[in-house]
Amino acid sequence: MADMAAEPTVISNRGYLLAAESMVNLTNLRVYADGNRYAWSDCIAENVHDPILERNGIRVFKILELPETSNPCDELRLFIDRWVLGCRLGIAFRMLERLMSHLSNRVSFGQKTHQHQMIKQAVSEFLVIFTSLRTQLDMPTLTSVDRKYMHEELDLGMKTITRLMGGHGFLSGGIHDDGYISDFIKILYRMEHDQDG
Repeated sequence: MADMAAEPTVISNRGYLLAAESMVNLTNLRVYADGNRYAWSDCIAENVHDPILERNGIRVFKILELPETSNPCDELRLFIDRWVLGCRLGIAFRMLERLMSHLSNRVSFGQKTHQHQMIKQAVSEFLVIFTSLRTQLDMPTLTSVDRKYMHEELDLGMKTITRLMGGHGFLSGGIHDDGYISDFIKILYRMEHDQDG
């Protein structure tokens, strides 16, 4: 596992992968696909146009052909589920930060909107969900039932944050991009479909 930390690795699932714009031209970039690691420069891939992801510095590629030589890497698959949940938790927290920034600049009924009891209560509920999921993520084993539950809870929390932004905040606050990226990551990288059928 030590050599994997030294080389940036992107993960392919179902023939697609996401990569930060800054990673695409790295000479030591590796691709994890089907239990093996490949040099990115040896893979044949095409860019898939996605305006929302591109606006956020993320590129989507469809792997057309993998090289014949590879390095087996079974242990990395164990970390993919945690990575997906960790990414989505980070995105959810960024959504909360955007919400608080948006609401702190708005006034209703003579006080800052983020000081209203309904907003405080909803944010508190989100933070309880967030903290619980973050704690569960550190558990040594996560079953497919655990992962499904965690994704569902995270989806509910993110919907609450999105609703609190209101229509104007939703459109101007960038929160819809965050929700899209989170859903894209969940759909692309959830491994239950491969393991549980």
